[in-house]
Amino acid sequence: MTARESPGNREVNGSRTLGKLTPPHLPRFSGMTADLERGAARSRWAAQAQGHLEAVVDAVGALRKAFEAAPGGGQPAVDPSDRVLEACAVVSGWLNGNKAPKGLGRAEGELGAVSGVYRNAAFAFRSLDEAGTDARRARLASCAAMLDQGDHHVEAFRALLAKEVTRGGSGSGV
Repeated sequence: MTARESPGNREVNGSRTLGKLTPPHLPRFSGMTADLERGAARSRWAAQAQGHLEAVVDAVGALRKAFEAAPGGGQPAVDPSDRVLEACAVVSGWLNGNKAPKGLGRAEGELGAVSGVYRNAAFAFRSLDEAGTDARRARLASCAAMLDQGDHHVEAFRALLAKEVTRGGSGSGV
């Protein structure tokens, strides 16, 4: 074996190197930078999405409290559905302008579902006093079902977000 062919001495583009080539099992620097940038984008999107989710969840807490008091009485002095509708509109607007990074597509879908289902629950709550007795019972049941469904979407969103951000978005989510 000559110096030119020995493992520690290689010739690249006419120049001799003494074992300075990057081993094939190590990632290239540019790839590492791209991975870091994708990870940072995922983390930024996830943090913003989580903040929007918490605003909706807080608003829904007030709606839920009023809803639980609603079967026996009328609407509260301050209608909590306005706050829910506003928070859901913010989420929808944010989602329209901020596509989820690769790997967080399913979480994006769940956040959209949270917004849509809770929005519908707020409209159902708002219409309780407009209904007769039978319609009121149906709307109460509908509102309760939508609140439960929204809760399911919140949990699914949180689970997907934790899973995908932790593992770097390499899952099957779009």
